[in-house]
Amino acid sequence: MWLDSQKIKIPVWDEDRISEFEQLIRYAKEYNLYVDFTLFDDGFEKKMLCGIKSIDQIKKEIKSSY
Repeated sequence: MWLDSQKIKIPVWDEDRISEFEQLIRYAKEYNLYVDFTLFDDGFEKKMLCGIKSIDQIKKEIKSSY
């Protein structure tokens, strides 16, 4: 019960905000910069700092290098 009370909702972003994120990710890949991601897994946040190895625009996936 306590664990369920600690869960958070995934934020909802508009198209402009998503476009801004995509632009920042492409910039980080181009200049080999590390990115601090926040992932949402079953109501909890997980932080991940990594480099961008590749971006798949069709699948909307990012492959990272740790």
